[in-house]
Amino acid sequence: MRKLFFLGMLLFCTIITQAQWKLSGKITDQANNETLIGANVLIGQGQGTVTDFNGYFEIKLPNGKYEVTISYVGYR
Repeated sequence: MRKLFFLGMLLFCTIITQAQWKLSGKITDQANNETLIGANVLIGQGQGTVTDFNGYFEIKLPNGKYEVTISYVGYR
């Protein structure tokens, strides 16, 4: 009985440490509130996504601290 409990606790701890968070949002132009289709949302090196037709994006990330950079052609 003790082995089963330990295995269950080990599995539970593994699930907790593998937790992922979802970063999502909508990118719009500040001046006229139009959505920016295809804006790049970069999280660190090599991770990122682009906004869809409605300006929305979503990316799953493991626990941690991230610097988010958003870029779009023609914007500073």
